[in-house]
Amino acid sequence: GAMGVAQFLPSTWLRFEDQVARITNHYPPSPWNAGDAFTAAAIFLAQAGASSQTSSGALAAARTYISGSSTCSKSICQYYSSRILALSNEIERIL
Repeated sequence: GAMGVAQFLPSTWLRFEDQVARITNHYPPSPWNAGDAFTAAAIFLAQAGASSQTSSGALAAARTYISGSSTCSKSICQYYSSRILALSNEIERIL
């Protein structure tokens, strides 16, 4: 049921649609438009903890993105969030 380039579930997309419209001036915004979709993803991740700019916030945001819960302890959540943090650290090191 996920849709668009960032693979939002329809119910999740609706949570961010109005905010995306205000930022992008697309009325209505579309999950199939890369700019709209990744604006929504940025809002989603920021609200899920990434805006704290800490490792724990990044892990919480990644877990929320993959599962809908910042406290997900399933192996896929652990793997995904750890991988995202490792990639983030590598990008920071390069920059």
